[in-house]
Order: sequence, then structure tokens, then C-alpha cells
Amino acid sequence: VNLIDTYYEFIHVGFPIIPLNKKTLTNEILLINTQPISTIHEINNYVILWFRNALELLVRISLKKRYNQFFEAPRNDNENNEFENSGDNTKKRESNENDDFLENKALFISALNECLQKNVDIHPKFRENRQEISPKIEIIYLSTFILLNYILAFVGYDNSFVLGMSVTIFKEFKVFEQFIWGDIQDQYDEMSIAFKRLYFSLVIFDSLQSCCYGGAKLLNVPIQGATEKLFKRDPENSKWDIDEDPFEIKCILQTLKLGELITDFVSNRRSVCDVTGQKLLWEPNECFNFMQQSNVDEPLTTVQIFHDFLLIKNEFTNNLLSIQD
Repeated sequence: VNLIDTYYEFIHVGFPIIPLNKKTLTNEILLINTQPISTIHEINNYVILWFRNALELLVRISLKKRYNQFFEAPRNDNENNEFENSGDNTKKRESNENDDFLENKALFISALNECLQKNVDIHPKFRENRQEISPKIEIIYLSTFILLNYILAFVGYDNSFVLGMSVTIFKEFKVFEQFIWGDIQDQYDEMSIAFKRLYFSLVIFDSLQSCCYGGAKLLNVPIQGATEKLFKRDPENSKWDIDEDPFEIKCILQTLKLGELITDFVSNRRSVCDVTGQKLLWEPNECFNFMQQSNVDEPLTTVQIFHDFLLIKNEFTNNLLSIQD
């Protein structure tokens, strides 16, 4: 419960890794019988355990991270000596000893890989018992993979294996079929909205991985306009709202819209293979406009500024490329 509270207080508004509001998650999705009466109950217990472990890893890292590079915190020898000579600081360091292992790169990778491997190990049992497993457990299971991808993006660590395995697992669950062939606007159909949102997040992490490290995208699914269709509020039924606070929903939608824009950029990146230069000039989809403030008194958010910066940068690049020799 404490992990969930911390997640929704500090992390969820930045990016909805768990694509549900707190009330729906705790009062419905996590209400699963985990008593070891049958194989299904053992699977339920196993999935919830490693969902919890992944969530704990995320929360501990999120609260611990103080620098842009998680593994390269700046050090000052003089300050370090003073730190060691200070009794109060020494006690503080000892009290945080259990958390310091996360700043050790090898141990962090080991903890993350263990979470991934444990989730992959249970997949064959999912196949065997697919008809009997609750959609709630499937949501929790797939959410764990999104948690792991977010952790990697958060600390800036390149591990394409986690993304590749996540794409494979999502494919096995045929989530892409719901996203592509299902009515994307039928967002309050019981449970299906959560699967579509999870797949939407996976596409964004795939784009981010490709954008940051230069690899090819694994998912070439267009998601333009999906933010409004999948995450908008329903005045008559708040059960599937992404959050209970209207202001936080607005912040979440801005982040997801930025993810859409990054996906559009990565899917249409300029290529050196275009020797004619005819495709060098490219404009983002028409649905991407400068973010407008509904209230002039509201401060601009970092997400808004970066979103608009990407649009200005692309326009500037196009102007430079259009200059005739």
C-alpha cells in the first residue's frame, strides 16, 4: 500500500506507467485471490509479487535519484572529507545503507534483470492457462514490463533486451490486435482500455529507445491522436480515468502528447539513404500544434516547453535545408 501511495503521489503525474487511477487499481484490479489452492492462484500470487518488486525498485530509484546521470553523481573530495568527519552525516549515511546498493551499477542491473527474468519465466504457464487467468492479472503482468522499461529510461541506461522481450510478450498476448483492429474509441469497454493504454506506453518507450540510442524501432504502429481517445475523462464514468485529479490529468496528457510527438519524429527521421534530398523536408502530423494554456495565469511546464522546442527545432531545420545553394 505504501508503495502504491508513493507511486501515485510522486511518479504517476509524470508518466502513467500504471494506466489506471489509484482507486481502480486498489479496489478492483489488485483484488485477486492469491491463496495457493490451485495453479491459477499460484500464478496470481507470483505475478503480484514481482509487480510489487518492480514497483519497489522504481520507487526507491525515483526517490534516490538526485542527478542527471544516476550512476555518475558528482563528487567533491573536500566535501567528502567533511562528510566523513561529521557525526550527524555519518549517522545519516548509515541509516541509508540499505538504499545505497542501488547506486552500484552492477547490483542495479542485477535487480532489474531478476525482475525481468522472473516475469519471463512465468509466461509458459500463462500460455497453458490463458483461458482461466483473469484479465486483471494480465494487466498487472504487462504493467510490470512497462515499469521495467520506465526504470531504464529514467536512469538513462541502454538495455534493448528488456524492450525486445517486452515487445515479444505483448505480441504473445495479442495486445496489438486490440489496439489496431479494435475500436480505439470504445475506451470504456471493460478492461480493454487498460491493455490499449499499456500498448500505447510500450510504443512510446520503443520510440524513446530508438531516439536516444539510434536503434531501429520495433513497433511501427501510428499512435497520432491516441492520447485524447484513450486517456480523456468520461464525465459519466470516472472508473477508467487515468487520475482522479483534473489538474494532474492535464499534466499527464501533456506528457503523453510529447510521447506521441517523439514517436512521430522517430518514425519519420531523415535518412542518409535519401541521396536525392527530396524527403529531407518533413513536417509533423497536423495533430501536433504548440501547446496552448487554458489559463494565462498557469505557469508553463517543462513538458510544454520541450514539446514546443521540438516543433521549433524541426521548423528551423527545414528552413536551413530549404536554402538553395
